[in-house]
Amino acid sequence: LEKVMSFAYVMAVGDGWKMADALKKMVAKAEKLAGAERAEALTNLKTLAAQAKDYDAVLADPAKLAAAKQKTFMSDKAAFDALSNELSVALDKIKGLSTGGDAAALAKLRTEEAEIRTRLKMSAAKLRVSQEVAEAAGKRRPVEDAKVAEVRSALREAVAQALKLSTCRTDP
Repeated sequence: LEKVMSFAYVMAVGDGWKMADALKKMVAKAEKLAGAERAEALTNLKTLAAQAKDYDAVLADPAKLAAAKQKTFMSDKAAFDALSNELSVALDKIKGLSTGGDAAALAKLRTEEAEIRTRLKMSAAKLRVSQEVAEAAGKRRPVEDAKVAEVRSALREAVAQALKLSTCRTDP
C-alpha cells in the first residue's frame, strides 16, 4: 500500500488537476475572443489564476492543506447540524398536527420530513468524506509528494499561460 495515495490526497490532487484544466481551457477560450468579451474573459482569467496560485500554496504545505480541509469539514458539519435542526422542527410540527390536526397539512409536513431526511443522508455522506479528508490531509507520504509535485507543476504552468495572455493587450 506504500504506492497507493490516501483518499485525502486523491481529492486534493484531483482538485488541483481540475483547477489547472479549467485555467488552461479559459486561456484557450480567451485567446479566441476580441473586444469587450476578451476584456471580461481576461478579468475572469486573472481571478482564476489567483485562485490557482493560492491553491498551489496550499498544496505546497501539508499543514495549510490540513487547515483548509478542516475548514471544509467544519462547514460541512455546520450544514449537517442545520439540517438536523430543520428536521427536529419539522418533527415537532408533525407531532403537533398528529393529535387531530388538518390531514392535508400533515401530509405536506410528512413530505417535507422525507425531503429533509434525504438531504440529511446526503449531507451525512459528504460529512464522512470531508472528515476523512480533513484527518488525513496533513499526513503526506512519498507517493503523495510526487503526485502533489506533478499537480503543482501543472498549476504553475497554467498560471504562467494565463498571466502571459492577460498581460498581452492586443486582440487576436
